[in-house]
Amino acid sequence: MKTNVSPVIIIAAGSFSGKSIIANHLANKYCFSGVLCTDMVRNFFYVTTKNESIFSTSTYKMSVAALNEQKEIVSQTIAGIIEIYRKRGENIIIEGMHFSESFLSSLSDKDYLLIGLDNKLSVKEKVLLKRKTTRKGISDKTEKEEKRIEEIHNELLNCCKKNNFHIIAFDDIEVAKKECEVLVEDYLKKMKY
Repeated sequence: MKTNVSPVIIIAAGSFSGKSIIANHLANKYCFSGVLCTDMVRNFFYVTTKNESIFSTSTYKMSVAALNEQKEIVSQTIAGIIEIYRKRGENIIIEGMHFSESFLSSLSDKDYLLIGLDNKLSVKEKVLLKRKTTRKGISDKTEKEEKRIEEIHNELLNCCKKNNFHIIAFDDIEVAKKECEVLVEDYLKKMKY
């Protein structure tokens, strides 16, 4: 028997970590209504505001203050979208890196499945994999950009750890998919969904 509450899965990780691949895999396998990427929300705000300083797609080039402002706006929007899906009785996966610290800390008392992905590949390896899978035109990153990408990822992962996310450490996306499947199956049983 189903509960009255729709399942929500949050998948968080830094750039090029395999979030989209895993989220789409899980949505297809477990018949979720959809996947919402924080990039989509950020890009919507960029298109409607034309404010590239706050809604830049190159987060690793942004100032810390601008990135934090972007994360707050995206997170507030995501929180509202989750409520819409729940009111409709639809299950959803939210994946991304544009989550504020306050949003992540607010999740620990919710009945969501929280997953942090810790892809152990180097940024160079992640970029090569991204080119092979979903973004052919992605450029190589400078050493400074690689360092900033890692910093942003590690800050996000540390925040996930503080807020009771299940952390999946991996260097093979297929292994990560399987580990996430186990978490989802346990979560759906617990939700009686």
